[in-house]
Amino acid sequence: MVKINGNKRKLKTERVKRFFAETVKEMIIKEGVGSISVRKVADLAAYSYATMYNHFKNLDELLWYTRNIMIGDIVEHIKENNRTEIRDVESIKKLFKTYVDYFIEYPNVFEFFFFHHLDKSGKKVTHIAKEMNFDETLKATFEYFALSGKLNIKELEIVIKTIVFSVHGMLLIYISDKDDMAKDDFYQSLDDIISYLFR
Repeated sequence: MVKINGNKRKLKTERVKRFFAETVKEMIIKEGVGSISVRKVADLAAYSYATMYNHFKNLDELLWYTRNIMIGDIVEHIKENNRTEIRDVESIKKLFKTYVDYFIEYPNVFEFFFFHHLDKSGKKVTHIAKEMNFDETLKATFEYFALSGKLNIKELEIVIKTIVFSVHGMLLIYISDKDDMAKDDFYQSLDDIISYLFR
């Protein structure tokens, strides 16, 4: 009986945490992370701010929790738009265009992921490509190129990192609107970079 009650309590706690995180996620998407405050989150979630502190030690912990959920959203977005196995240059281009599309649609998420400072204590911060599980997504590609003898595993890892860094740099330029980069120009540059790296 104690275990059942404990499980119910745990499920309830997870539901409340998720509800707070979903509230924060919507705020970030619509208004940006700068709009977030403990009281505003509590008001929109229809809980007291004391309840939030019962589940998260501070706002940064809630933002880390929300960030993990949003990573899941991006991964799902990529999966939904890339249903075929990724094992050639054209499918790699499509994969990264899908990734780019998400941040173009939700520029406030890009700002939150790459510019908002979060306390890293107690959090394992990894490269975004690892968090998105690109290595697993591109496993068939790695195997295909390795078996064909065109690129070895180390070279492929460097190529993927180069693409990821290039994508984020171009996203920064595009989203900040500091340059006259049109969306079509962005995609063409991405195509050119990927074609060059896998030439």
